[in-house]
Amino acid sequence: MKNKHYNLNINGIATSITVLPAHHWPARLKGLLGTLSLDKNSSLWLKPCNSIHTMGMLYSIDVLFLDDKNTVKKIAKNVKPFRFCWGSKYASSVVEFSAGTVKKIGINPGDILDFESP
Repeated sequence: MKNKHYNLNINGIATSITVLPAHHWPARLKGLLGTLSLDKNSSLWLKPCNSIHTMGMLYSIDVLFLDDKNTVKKIAKNVKPFRFCWGSKYASSVVEFSAGTVKKIGINPGDILDFESP
């Protein structure tokens, strides 16, 4: 079965980021565990989710915590391996990127993300 993915738009502006959804329990449980890195043009969208951990990971990540309207409520940059990261009380999903991506593409709290099917 081919994995579904989305293209990420920020405040209506297209990016080159591909979003892989993890919306079911097994996919959320696995997350990025077992990967050696996350491609700079890819991200993982965990839903439902309001906190993450990097236990067992080998690299740092940037994390966005989104509300139910996909508005960025909190940003955690460069979360190192073997850490816990708690989101906003309003967070209903999380998007994980390779470290440095959030700064590179200029995402800020209050930005609205749109996950568009290709």
